[in-house]
Amino acid sequence: MNNILNISSKINFEEIISTFTPDKIDYFYTETQVNKRGSTRHFLSVQFKSEISSVYIAKELARFILAKYEPFLLQEMLSQNFLEFSDNESREILNTATNSMAIFDQIYNEITIVKNLTKYLDFYDSLSIEGFLNFRATEYKRVVRMVLSDAIDKFLIKEEYNDFVEMLKCYINDSEPQIDLIHIKPNLDGSFSFYNFKKNRIIFQMDEINPIENFMTNEDMLISILIALMPKRIIWHNNLYFEFENIKTTISKVFGNRFCICNGCELCNSQ
Repeated sequence: MNNILNISSKINFEEIISTFTPDKIDYFYTETQVNKRGSTRHFLSVQFKSEISSVYIAKELARFILAKYEPFLLQEMLSQNFLEFSDNESREILNTATNSMAIFDQIYNEITIVKNLTKYLDFYDSLSIEGFLNFRATEYKRVVRMVLSDAIDKFLIKEEYNDFVEMLKCYINDSEPQIDLIHIKPNLDGSFSFYNFKKNRIIFQMDEINPIENFMTNEDMLISILIALMPKRIIWHNNLYFEFENIKTTISKVFGNRFCICNGCELCNSQ
């Protein structure tokens, strides 16, 4: 490669000089330009010492792209999304995406970018970061889009869940309780057993709960039963089964202080 490399980017790459100086380069020059539309572009020209290889430069550039450019790229892609998010919503989505990208960066993205950068630097001495990512690192950008899309989906699902919980809370607060107490005991097979205030087993027929055809899961049925009965108190047993954490959290949010967890009793210990 030519030991002079000219880099241009939408973000300021001057900080990368600290990676190379003083023993890796002979000199560098930076410049920032603003065009008529108000867009800013940063330029960096570096002359490396003759012994510095394109592989070494590619590795440092790849780390810098992942650390400094990737947040900008995620933000830019999110702003181009057809959905509009508030600042707080955008931060939540970007935090989720950034955490996911960290895994891909460690096991895949850095290796891929280094490989593509090394091939590029062996033939060219001018590098546009955006041009490189658009045309020579398309797989990396595909991963970024995929991760961001997944983060958006998770956020929307969470929002739908929160709306669902709020709707149920309002309904329950406006409704009269039908029974005083119900005991819930989760079972190893994913089903739930129900008991009255005397801890006698209650068997519910599906047609009593009005399920939607046969698409109800055990957790759907549990919520339906509780909504139908509107108990004043709900006691949860067998609290050691961590696979039921999500539904337990939902019931707690919906029923508030009506819901409590048993610290251990004969019902918890029974099979």
